[in-house]
Amino acid sequence: MKEKLTIFSRGIIIMVGIPAALYLGKAFLVTFCIGVILALVLNPVMDWLMAKGFRKSLAVAASTFLLVLFFVGLAGLLWYQVSLVSQDWPQIQERSEKMLTQAQEYVAEQTGVSPDKQISKAKDSVSKLSSQAAGFFGSFTSTLANFLLVFVYVVLLLSQRHRVKKFLLMVSPDHKKGPVNKMMAEVCKTASSYVWGMLKVITALAIVYAIGFSIGGVKYSILLAILAALFSFLPYVGNVIGGGLAALLAVVSGEPSSFFIVAGVMIVAQLLENYVLSPFVVGDSVQLNPFFSIVSIIVFSTIWGLGGAIIAIPLTAIIRVLFKLSVHTQPLVYLMSDDSDD
Repeated sequence: MKEKLTIFSRGIIIMVGIPAALYLGKAFLVTFCIGVILALVLNPVMDWLMAKGFRKSLAVAASTFLLVLFFVGLAGLLWYQVSLVSQDWPQIQERSEKMLTQAQEYVAEQTGVSPDKQISKAKDSVSKLSSQAAGFFGSFTSTLANFLLVFVYVVLLLSQRHRVKKFLLMVSPDHKKGPVNKMMAEVCKTASSYVWGMLKVITALAIVYAIGFSIGGVKYSILLAILAALFSFLPYVGNVIGGGLAALLAVVSGEPSSFFIVAGVMIVAQLLENYVLSPFVVGDSVQLNPFFSIVSIIVFSTIWGLGGAIIAIPLTAIIRVLFKLSVHTQPLVYLMSDDSDD
């Protein structure tokens, strides 16, 4: 009986203590974990540069410069596309108000609820959503504010990677040195394969979206394509969010038929992603089943906000690899894994 109580108490401590620690350490852990994952992604790049004769310091600088160049280029492209939308903002706002009035009249005819009551209920809903969104996007703003700190972590982790590896081997028992060495290689491969694979998928989707939207005559096709593709980084839920935003902006900035064009292109692109791009480009790099993928996104986004949602999948995949080291946690590895591990 005493042994059962001990196991139960340990379980309670773990279930309560770990989320509490993650939440309390949010200010440090979010930026640090993003830095770790980006460093793991750049690890193969740094190895390639050093194999070409670059010194370690130059390889670190070049790898980090490529990362900065990528984010600056993406931000510049988005800024340019948003500036194009801002030029037509008065027309978009006027069209949105007209569509809202038409929608209110239709609802009033069908339900008997007056437009004033609709507005009152809508304000209540918006106030609730805004309070939730404030915390969600507040985390995003905080992540942007710590962007420089992320790059500092990347530089330090890349420059000290051999020291970190040697430290982990030094603190490991002799009979665990082999598995630990294998684990470090698998962690690096898992994170880098997933992120590089997803970047290829996002690029391919952005091209498909842009071509489809342009052929359909949808305004701001490049911006809509980038937004819809970027949200694909969040499995399962990202496509719905990105597609919804793209369809909404297409409708308020163009003809009602734009909604069906965007929806059609999104459906074709998702079929392409699910059956061609993801299986052959990303593959089974994370080896997480859909249930744990969704749960990890919900848990990390709840604790860490948008930053947690973005890194949830690779971080959970790394945790799965770490669980392989202990006999006691190997059942969790089986529970988290997809069918390919059966």
